[in-house]
Amino acid sequence: MLKSTLTKLLLAAVLLTAVWYVWTPRRSWDRFLTGVVMADTDLLQQTVDFPVLRENLKHDIEVSLRQGNEAGLGAALATGLVNQMVNITITPRGMAQLITGFGMRTPEPGSVDSVAAGSVTTFRYRSPSRVEVRIRPADADDAAAGVITLTRTGFTWRVTRLSSDRLANPGN
Repeated sequence: MLKSTLTKLLLAAVLLTAVWYVWTPRRSWDRFLTGVVMADTDLLQQTVDFPVLRENLKHDIEVSLRQGNEAGLGAALATGLVNQMVNITITPRGMAQLITGFGMRTPEPGSVDSVAAGSVTTFRYRSPSRVEVRIRPADADDAAAGVITLTRTGFTWRVTRLSSDRLANPGN
């Protein structure tokens, strides 16, 4: 009797954990999109780890520049501009433009649903603490996808990387 009860409790705990693991990144993604569309700075602060996102974006751009220019001269000159580019881009308005560039529609005021219309969004669960959300236009192949990485810290999922398979070496 006790063994059967413990087995049921363990099975229920595993099932609840699996449901939580699948549902919470999707909930965080929905909250992120709402924050972007509504330009809700407070909601974006809750769903985006801005310092980590900026560092990851700087790193990805610098790697892409170095690989695209073997002489290194252009990359050395451009590296000085990367900080400014990232700081300008990682704002509510800049993030809306990035999401639109990944294949989503320009958000209509007050309508989160309008953003995803005409695009394909898939979730790839990479580890217990990392999920990639891939966005692409419905008429494009998967190589054109933008990749938004959600990382778990404790029980909270936050955006920590924006990349694209079109970059020379997107971050891992």
